[in-house]
Amino acid sequence: MEFKQGSVTIIDDIFSPEDCREMIKYYNDNIENTTYRTDYRNMRFYEVVDHMTQKPNGHYDKQISSKVLKWMDYRYRIQRAHLERRHPGSYMNYHLDGAFDQTVFTSVTYLNEDYEGGHTIIRPHGDDSDKHNIEIIPRVGRTVFFHGAYHHHCVTEVSGGERYTMPIWYMHLPPDLPEKHKWWL
Repeated sequence: MEFKQGSVTIIDDIFSPEDCREMIKYYNDNIENTTYRTDYRNMRFYEVVDHMTQKPNGHYDKQISSKVLKWMDYRYRIQRAHLERRHPGSYMNYHLDGAFDQTVFTSVTYLNEDYEGGHTIIRPHGDDSDKHNIEIIPRVGRTVFFHGAYHHHCVTEVSGGERYTMPIWYMHLPPDLPEKHKWWL
């Protein structure tokens, strides 16, 4: 998939419902490893990947990374990721991602859908109205890809249940990256 700066792409079932349930279970069983942020909690993606694949700490696993990266012809790599849980009353105002200079786009994978509210809204670049907004309806395993530093986006208020997602930020593969460092391919 060639990812263009202005595009928004939705792909269903990158992760199976079983994968999503396992990530939520691991998150909840290890709540002490999460960080509280204003009105939500998150967990480093490394910890979940390590649990699911029993790999040593510090490495993304080929199997998990490839489920996302296969949609992008492996020209990108995961730069940063975490699991996030939002409770009722939690929301995020319109913002642009300020991850890193090298960040080229963002994805959000929905791990559950048994909550109310908590939709992702993406406002097309340069549009200050809500007229052309794209509302992403949560579905287990659904992933939305977009340029988070280019499109303003928000999370509507979670009005019931708990919302679990996996946001990921990506960067280009360096053209001169040695083969030994392409372990996720």
